[in-house]
Amino acid sequence: MTTPTRGPRFLPSSWRQREESRTIAGRSDLSIQAGRRWRRSRIAFVAEIVSYVGTVILLVVAVQAAATVLIGRAWGVIPAETTCEKNGLSCGILSGLAMPFLTVAAASSVFIFFRMTRVQRRYRKDAKREARNLVPTAGRILENVVGRDELCQVIINNLYGPDTRRAYVVVGGVGVGKTAVLVRLTQMLALANAIPVPIMLRETQSANDLDFRELAHNRFKAIVSTWLMNDAEVDRAWRHLYSDGKIVVLADGLEETLIDHDERNNFIRLAIHHANKQKLPLVIASRPHDPLRYMEAAVIELEPLSQEAALSYMKEGGTSRVSEERLDWIIETAEVAEEPLYLQITQQLHREGLLDHVPPGPASKPLETRGSDRTELRLHLMETWIQALIEGHFPPRLSMSRTDRRIAVEVASALACIGLKNDSVDIRFVELVGKPKEKPQAENRANAETHIKLEKSEREVPHPAIIELIRKRLGGISPDVEVAAGWADQLGLLEVRGGLVRFPHSVLQAFLGSRMMAAALSDNGYCSKAAQRPGG
Repeated sequence: MTTPTRGPRFLPSSWRQREESRTIAGRSDLSIQAGRRWRRSRIAFVAEIVSYVGTVILLVVAVQAAATVLIGRAWGVIPAETTCEKNGLSCGILSGLAMPFLTVAAASSVFIFFRMTRVQRRYRKDAKREARNLVPTAGRILENVVGRDELCQVIINNLYGPDTRRAYVVVGGVGVGKTAVLVRLTQMLALANAIPVPIMLRETQSANDLDFRELAHNRFKAIVSTWLMNDAEVDRAWRHLYSDGKIVVLADGLEETLIDHDERNNFIRLAIHHANKQKLPLVIASRPHDPLRYMEAAVIELEPLSQEAALSYMKEGGTSRVSEERLDWIIETAEVAEEPLYLQITQQLHREGLLDHVPPGPASKPLETRGSDRTELRLHLMETWIQALIEGHFPPRLSMSRTDRRIAVEVASALACIGLKNDSVDIRFVELVGKPKEKPQAENRANAETHIKLEKSEREVPHPAIIELIRKRLGGISPDVEVAAGWADQLGLLEVRGGLVRFPHSVLQAFLGSRMMAAALSDNGYCSKAAQRPGG
């Protein structure tokens, strides 16, 4: 294992200790113990220096040539004019060989100094401050990631050296915080001068597409394409950063890739083996499953947070009058430290004063915790959080009426219920509202030709019981599902992606889906589909 960086050995021991304990300045949630700056590739470093030297030589030659023309006689630090009068052929050969090289060096220097510096600075800035937006599997509910700095620093230290580098797999169950680790790694890698590229593996369902480097390349291109002039510059920036050893790939959802492929285990092992041969810094998050056996990767089982770390985090920004003993009891009984989503929800309720026995306002409902066990208390926490979401306690600075919030929650619950039936976090709108019926209707008789057009005013609703339950809860309102999904996106319950939605939190999806389960279980079509094993 690579040891943390120490201060220079020629310094006194007290100075070295001060150097070792320093922290990186920045926002409070980004303050971590300073580790090594990300090591650059020696070849890329030498090539960059050579390009700068070539640029300086080209500038000197150009200035000398311009001065000679303007003055009318040989001038400059390089005696080229007088020497070339006697050796014209040799000078022509040397200039013919050198000038293309110097021109290329100057072009590379301009690209590196102006383009690459701007791209890297902006990329790292976004990774430090908006890591949740950079990681495609991180939802909006996830706020500060706590208690994972030591684990992330160990991973970074072991990815640092290319000679000892190998893939890492962070393994944990549902909701234990695998994605939270990737979010924190994104921040810390950016602070360490690396370029973290998070990718989502659940969209990779073809064996030919399971190439971690190529997936990272496509993701990098999607992020920086608007920062550069064209795709050629994007590809050049990727090649420069990759050859410089700064690219680190963070992959989430290994258990969901190639789920319908017969040889998925072999292809996953082969992809990780290929990444190791490329010496690609790679960290993968996955639930426990068979392909993790015998693969060429270091497997880290994610440990739950300590109750002390959870309690310390809960106290940050809390405004409620709840006692420390009660807060500690909630953390211990609900075991919120085991799952970051419950930790975030509990912290938000505490911040709004909704963990008290006495509610802070007439529209709020107090959290009842007396006599509750782990499952019941978690259910109470989730129900209280959903009710607070409807009442407008969060997200902050979001202007949305209570009615619109109710509609968003009910539609999100219906979509989540459909996702549970399909065993998927991706749900298309047509799976809830149905496809339009195609009804032939004769066109205007005045037309000479007989023509048929399709009227799409009616739809074949797959699950009418769920639709009816939505209307009942909303007092007879029939909401526009796509508009309501957009509101749910703003609330952080799901993500709208074209004609479908995606639930970034499987635990939250399960809870929302359970709110519609009574109606769903009365539907024979729903039950028969839900009872099938994944993949048939």
